[in-house]
Amino acid sequence: MDFSMIRRFNAVKIKAPLNEEDLEKTMKDLNELKEALIYWGKIIQRQSKIKFIRKAKKISQIEEFTQQAEEEEKFIFNEKQKFDSDEAAQKTHLNLDKLKIAQQIDKELRMQLSAQEDDGHRNEEEEQQTRQSQRPRGQKFREII
Repeated sequence: MDFSMIRRFNAVKIKAPLNEEDLEKTMKDLNELKEALIYWGKIIQRQSKIKFIRKAKKISQIEEFTQQAEEEEKFIFNEKQKFDSDEAAQKTHLNLDKLKIAQQIDKELRMQLSAQEDDGHRNEEEEQQTRQSQRPRGQKFREII
């Protein structure tokens, strides 16, 4: 196993299988993490849908969309209720540790994306300032002609 493969396992917070005995446990962990990521992704999609409906002026005034937002809020509330009890793993069939890892991965990815967007906006601003500073000013342009 090479270093890049180990880094990939570390990125998803799972121990890399270094021998054949570890392979089965790692596969189980990966499948549990996959289920947790899918579950968390669906929760994030629902939250984004609610946020979009609430913020959009035209859509938020249409009864059909407000009902959809309310249904999504009820669903999320019910899911939170499942995790308040001690039998959360049995009710959801999810490994709670893997769900926490999925949330951490999501948070890290969001931070990376926002950092990239910030860098992109900074580069655009710098390019605009550079273009404006490189343009000949009115007086200089007249002197050239």
